[in-house]
Amino acid sequence: MPLGHLAVVVKIINSREILVNEANWVPDAVTRDVPVIDVSPGNTWTDVRQSTGNGAFGLSYATYGFIYSNEQPTIMADRAADTEVAQAPPAPTLRLDGPDRNLR
Repeated sequence: MPLGHLAVVVKIINSREILVNEANWVPDAVTRDVPVIDVSPGNTWTDVRQSTGNGAFGLSYATYGFIYSNEQPTIMADRAADTEVAQAPPAPTLRLDGPDRNLR
């Protein structure tokens, strides 16, 4: 895909099915609430199939990890030892006290 692809999990149905919103699966569009099923042998989410409509699912596609919010427990499925899995960095803490501007 020349523009890249991103899918965001919007709902977990069960241990083998999720709904996603995704960009650029359909060119220049965002599709919503698309069913995706895990077809990996060990339920590791390393191979998935996406709904093509009418209850049918397309070809198997490899996944290479998920990015988790730091608010959730981090449980990662990894394809192999040489696969890099991304994780969102912690959000910076904003300081509510500014510098003392009365200093001279």
